[in-house]
Amino acid sequence: MKITEENVVQQIKNRNEKAIAFIIQTYGSLLTAIIKRHVHYNEHNEKIGPSISIK
Repeated sequence: MKITEENVVQQIKNRNEKAIAFIIQTYGSLLTAIIKRHVHYNEHNEKIGPSISIK
């Protein structure tokens, strides 16, 4: 079965590995940007986290 925008979610639910490849091919650059933003955010919070004290 061909993976399309319309059936990709169902194919992921069916554990079709090709659906994940489709997501990476189609949205790879967007996923990369989101992941980098979250990694940067988490690294920033880990650096300032110990210096913040809650009383």
